[in-house]
Amino acid sequence: MDPSEPSRRCRRCGKSAECVEATRMAIEGIFPSGSIYAYACSACGNQFKIDSVYRTIVSVLYTTPLFGLAGLVGWVAFVKYHMDPFNPTGMKQTDWMVLGVGAAMFLVGVVVLALTLWRVAQRFRNPPIDRPG
Repeated sequence: MDPSEPSRRCRRCGKSAECVEATRMAIEGIFPSGSIYAYACSACGNQFKIDSVYRTIVSVLYTTPLFGLAGLVGWVAFVKYHMDPFNPTGMKQTDWMVLGVGAAMFLVGVVVLALTLWRVAQRFRNPPIDRPG
């Protein structure tokens, strides 16, 4: 329903798929984070969603710090465990908790990045149809 979004070619049947819904997204209702466009093919019924380019950029920008923090937390736990000459007993419970937080941040980052890459792939699988102007 967004006239600015072009029709896209359905990857299933090759016919035209029209935008049926455009959702504007915002982080905490304040910071705009792009749009998600839902398409439906009238010929075969195939449905797919595509992120705006701005939403893809925002997704990558807030995924990158998760990976950075997860790496930093893992590095700190590794260095503390292996470089502490006064730690003959091994890792303590707090060290395992720190590693768990780092692993959770890493997994959340992987999920968000995978969803972003899936939507980018949808852009290429369902290319825009050039309309003669």
